[in-house]
Amino acid sequence: PGMIGKLLQYTEAKKDMTLREIAKHEAMHETYPAQGTPEQVAAAIEEAADIGGADGFHFRAPVGDIDYLRQISEKLMPNLRRRGRARAVHAGPRLRDNLFAF
Repeated sequence: PGMIGKLLQYTEAKKDMTLREIAKHEAMHETYPAQGTPEQVAAAIEEAADIGGADGFHFRAPVGDIDYLRQISEKLMPNLRRRGRARAVHAGPRLRDNLFAF
């Protein structure tokens, strides 16, 4: 629901923005820096979700930082899945299949 609201905010206010432009604009906002072991970061994310009612998180890495992306996908995401904070199964293979799936 949070992502849907964010997309509606952009599409209703700035109808001429592409999805790429929206993503680029949102990527410029750093709101919750987290660091530590995968377990510590997962715990911090879980706490933030419990306190703030978050329904999703967006991880950003410098362009080309493959190691960062590997750490997120291979270490952090399994921790979040074990805690029930990340999906293990998706509605479909494409972004549009999953964007509005509940």
